[in-house]
Amino acid sequence: MKSCCKKIQKDFTDHPASIGETYLEHLWCCVKISAHLSCIVLVLLVHGFFPFLFEKTGSSLISELHEAIQKRINNEEKTSGNSDSGEGQ
Repeated sequence: MKSCCKKIQKDFTDHPASIGETYLEHLWCCVKISAHLSCIVLVLLVHGFFPFLFEKTGSSLISELHEAIQKRINNEEKTSGNSDSGEGQ
């Protein structure tokens, strides 16, 4: 039973540790990105129904989120020495 618990703990902590984060830090970052994406979805849905609203807001928000994620990836690469592109996080 003990080895099973260690395996489960390892599954939850390996990836965050590989990018210099704890499980909770990684979770919080994912929650923030998810919240941003949810807001972007709402803006784009409103724009779809009312094209005269949020004409450039959706693309601007996507660009800002992309820049923030890229900055995070670059910081992770500097701290971990990892040259992985960060895809799939």
